[in-house]
Amino acid sequence: MNRTRREDWLEQGFEVLRDGGEAALTIDRLCKDLQRTKGAFYHHFADVTVYSDALLAAWEARNTSLAALRGEVHGNRQAARGVIEAAVRGFDVPLERSFRAWGLRDPRVHAFVARIDERRIAFLSTRYAATVPVATRRKLARLEYAVFVGVQQLYPEISAPVARDLERTLAAALVAVVEPPTLSAATHADSGLSPATLAHRAGRRAAPAKSSRIRGKAGFLPR
Repeated sequence: MNRTRREDWLEQGFEVLRDGGEAALTIDRLCKDLQRTKGAFYHHFADVTVYSDALLAAWEARNTSLAALRGEVHGNRQAARGVIEAAVRGFDVPLERSFRAWGLRDPRVHAFVARIDERRIAFLSTRYAATVPVATRRKLARLEYAVFVGVQQLYPEISAPVARDLERTLAAALVAVVEPPTLSAATHADSGLSPATLAHRAGRRAAPAKSSRIRGKAGFLPR
């Protein structure tokens, strides 16, 4: 039998947390699932607190080191949209909900979750054009991210068509915030474009040269 790697213990921890929450995350449960002794566990982790810290760090790295969240796509908005959409589709939503629930009961976990949220919001704010005031970019990013998290919590089984409909509605709302009322809300809502892309195009067609415009990016709603 091959030796169980540190990563194997962490991956199993994700499975346990996803299915049973943090209350099920015990050394006994992990050893049973992996068919290993406690000695094998302690070979990698001094105690369960050290293990949970490692689990949190692994989750943080997994969810904030994606190319889209590092902003590694430059100068090609279409490519950027594709990378972001792939990143969002790759999020493990049940696991995210489990970590958020854990954070409600554990301040240490709450700090990890808050740090991930802030990094994602910071990334989203960079996808808006420099002509949009910094404070406004931050507010828009928070709004878009709040919708993303809210959909995770309220509608875990949401279908792709419904998600797209919500995104179109959000797009119209964001346009109303940053652009003059030159295009109707119905036009925005029916376009099928992501929030920032839609606002960017509205500004390019109708806004004066110094108008606040949003650089194209994919929406943050799950698909």
